[in-house]
Amino acid sequence: MSGDIKQILDLYKSGNYALVISRLGPIASKMKKVDPPIALILAQSCVRLDQFTQAAHWYEKACVPDLPNRAQVQLLMANIYTRIKNWDRALEVTRDILKSEPRNYEALALYRVCLRTLLAFEEMEKSDADVRARMLANEPGIFGMEKPLDHLFWSADEALASRLTFMDGGKPFTAESRAARRARPHEWADRIRIVYLSNDLSDRHATMRLLQGVLPLHDRTRFDVFTLCYTEKGLIEIDEGLRRTLPSLVDIKAKTDAEVVTLLRDSKIDILVDLKGHTKDPRLDIVNMGSTPIQVSWLGFPGIPTGIDVDYMIGDAVVTPDSSAPYWDAKFCRLPESYQPNDDRH
Repeated sequence: MSGDIKQILDLYKSGNYALVISRLGPIASKMKKVDPPIALILAQSCVRLDQFTQAAHWYEKACVPDLPNRAQVQLLMANIYTRIKNWDRALEVTRDILKSEPRNYEALALYRVCLRTLLAFEEMEKSDADVRARMLANEPGIFGMEKPLDHLFWSADEALASRLTFMDGGKPFTAESRAARRARPHEWADRIRIVYLSNDLSDRHATMRLLQGVLPLHDRTRFDVFTLCYTEKGLIEIDEGLRRTLPSLVDIKAKTDAEVVTLLRDSKIDILVDLKGHTKDPRLDIVNMGSTPIQVSWLGFPGIPTGIDVDYMIGDAVVTPDSSAPYWDAKFCRLPESYQPNDDRH
């Protein structure tokens, strides 16, 4: 069988996952006890083909008690269970991982997502208290465990929130990268050039439901307004007309972050307004690579933009009170009533 496994591995490495499954699957299905390496090859092949239910089956076969790096395989399995919405089994698996590896932060984060999804309030409160205690004890690694958006679900402690290091969609800026951005020569024009950056550019998304009345109200004698879009296809397809009204819409989905930064610099954009922050699928490297001389966070994430190189946060007296200032790196730009626009036309 060892020679056959080598051939199967070669097929896997060449990307012929369907052939791997067709050859190895029938053999493994007849085994009373499947060898973990065979089960893992099948599981990974199924994942590559988006056959997640089958992948979960083979991961289960692979996770024997004495498997080396068992927790790592369990974590792969738990993630697959979330893909097929089997949250109960994902929760069981992450619980098991944390029994032996309480500082497995990937498992801890996924465990907490499962608790929230299943509305396991009592267990969630216990986990919140545990995480808070570990943060207050300055446990190494705990501040990189949780997404800032997830942290907002349970904690209003900005002293803790300001220390979060988790970054999704980019690397954190540095003092040197910020200084380089601010020192870069820039040519200012008669009209201020503003770019709004988002992947939510559809009137079926909450952010644009709020913002759609703001964009056409810019004074075009004083401002040139552009929108940079990397909105997913499904959200575009259900748009009911907003996208046709967006000013100077530029689709950047096919562009790399570096290409977008070059585009912004070549276009001499003055102000970049990031509408995403720490929400779903941001492209924070566009911000942190120093795109524009002035960078602003607004609307999508009304929390501390840790690791994001923005000069200003557009807020209000509730979102950005004076008491919050010590914990925020960005300066507060407060609107007089509410930071949140509410469209009065649609």
